[in-house]
Amino acid sequence: DGTTANTNGFRFSLKSIATSKSGLTLKNNNVDKTATSANGLVNFDKLVYNTEDVGTYEYVMKETAVAGDYIFDDTVYTLRVEVSVDPETTILTAKGTWYRGDDSVKAVTENDKIEGNPSFNNISFATTDVSFNKNMDGQASKKAFDFTVQNVTSMNNGALVYKADVLNTFKNKYTNSVVDANSTVNVGTLKFSEAGTYAYRVAETNKTDKSIKYDNNVYLLEVLVEASADGKSLTATPKWYKTENAGLIRGAALNTAPVFDNASTGKLTVSKTVDGAPATANTKNYKFTVTK
Repeated sequence: DGTTANTNGFRFSLKSIATSKSGLTLKNNNVDKTATSANGLVNFDKLVYNTEDVGTYEYVMKETAVAGDYIFDDTVYTLRVEVSVDPETTILTAKGTWYRGDDSVKAVTENDKIEGNPSFNNISFATTDVSFNKNMDGQASKKAFDFTVQNVTSMNNGALVYKADVLNTFKNKYTNSVVDANSTVNVGTLKFSEAGTYAYRVAETNKTDKSIKYDNNVYLLEVLVEASADGKSLTATPKWYKTENAGLIRGAALNTAPVFDNASTGKLTVSKTVDGAPATANTKNYKFTVTK
């Protein structure tokens, strides 16, 4: 992310190149080394040359991806080492020059030369925590309800287009907590490795209890993932929206995460008397209307 890595364990390889694409005649000393970073530094074992090793050598160095929440730097560098002996002093010297190359070890030129040592910059995945709340009759629900979270790539009849999320996986259902004070539905932490806008449709499901009036709202979560100006970091910013037309049209923006609110339907019971006595099965039937 543009700062010195405080996490150790990144791995790198340094290997000999047998044939130069730069038109040079190379000597090959069969170097195949690996090194692991510590405190932001990568130190390979020394390359050792003797008087019989006079000549030009080239090596390719790159990072070896390991599991982690990082976008790995795939830059490849070429190290050219010229070993020579001073004819007057007979002192043996080895001069190394670094070039920025590629994985096919292209023919490096003076324009590819870099000052100092190579630098690798890994970018942490952008992350955002996703949660919302569940009410029952206007209060935090003590009953469990189920929800679905679905990645969508378009809304508003194709007028809004989003990137497909290929990094995160989602459960078949999410359930609100019945023990925390807000009855929270925790989707978890979403991770992103590429800039763009991602979208997710969120709705309540398994609405089978006839004594409950379910919240039929469908909400849209948009996540805007942006790269910094120097390209060395990513940030993710979530934004919630109402939807219309059964979740197909993005509606008004929300200031906070949504709250799904179900309501008890309840029962209405009335009694009827005739001449002061409870009506019986033999009494005439009467009709009633209920208005709001």
